[in-house]
Amino acid sequence: MRLARLFRNVLLGAGAVVGALAALVIGWWVYVTEPWYDGEVIRQLRSGTYDAPWRDETLRLVTLFPDGMTGDSARSLLRASGFSCTQANADAGKDPRLTCVRKTHSLFCESAYTVDLTIGRDRGLTARSGNSYLACL
Repeated sequence: MRLARLFRNVLLGAGAVVGALAALVIGWWVYVTEPWYDGEVIRQLRSGTYDAPWRDETLRLVTLFPDGMTGDSARSLLRASGFSCTQANADAGKDPRLTCVRKTHSLFCESAYTVDLTIGRDRGLTARSGNSYLACL
């Protein structure tokens, strides 16, 4: 009787440990992959190889953000990829400038992405630039 109870307690403890480890692995996967974002902009910016930690991404943004694209469409695409944006020059009589930033993490690396868009009041998107930074242990 005592041996059966001990065996049952050991099995319950082992099950709890396995369950906790599985929850940690799943939690880490969700934290790293962020499945609630579509990640289209990030995928485009990650393409290619890094020669240095900092890279100009302007040429990769041309296909995602063509001239004439509306500001709302650009914001929607950036939000869907997890970028947070701030707008400058909205009331200064100049074309509004949208600056969007996103950081991603993996097991050994952290990446930072910045996208700057200039949106003409009547012409849609008129200029774009971007950069990324990759730091790994």
